Amino acid sequence: MVRTVATALFGEAQVGEVKPFMGSEDFAFMLERNPNGCYFTLGAGDEADRCMVHNPGYDFNDALLLKGAALWCALTEHYLR
Repeated sequence: MVRTVATALFGEAQVGEVKPFMGSEDFAFMLERNPNGCYFTLGAGDEADRCMVHNPGYDFNDALLLKGAALWCALTEHYLR
């Protein structure tokens, strides 16, 4: 569902897959209770000029807030249909 909605909203060139990674989330425990869940990430813009989150030099790209909010709204609308 996330891929379908994000592609419709942003275009195929803006949607991709990342290699699996070990984050610090406990999402696996949530999936044990509800295996229909989904974990996805929102990009933070141009990776070339940005350092990782939790770095003192990290500067969040506020311009991306609108895209994130739009995706959550579109996902909610899709789910409720």
